[in-house]
Amino acid sequence: ADTLPDEYDQFGYFENGMSTLNALIAPLQFAAAVFNARAALKLPAALQARKDALALKEACEKARSTVAIDAHSRRVKQTTYGICYAFLSCTLAPAFLVLCMNSCKVATERQVQWALLAMQIGLAV
Repeated sequence: ADTLPDEYDQFGYFENGMSTLNALIAPLQFAAAVFNARAALKLPAALQARKDALALKEACEKARSTVAIDAHSRRVKQTTYGICYAFLSCTLAPAFLVLCMNSCKVATERQVQWALLAMQIGLAV
């Protein structure tokens, strides 16, 4: 399960079978793993923000202000997106790390399959 098709073999290969093009791709995949890991750490804060936003519903309804109700609705929607983004990052961080390992020819086929499954689950949410 290589990350590049065979027509890229003109770039040459290292002793472990890693192509020079994969050597250029691997750091980008590692950077994506780090970026997503940092975003995944925000999941608890995103969950708390949604909980806080939902707690304000009753107060906004008591105010009987359409502005307050609309603002509350937008805030709940924003916090939902925040949770989805953090969850996506939770699935993408390990997946990109495995793809980086695959580019370096140290990942097993099963690891790559699980990484691709994790990406699909994250993107489906």
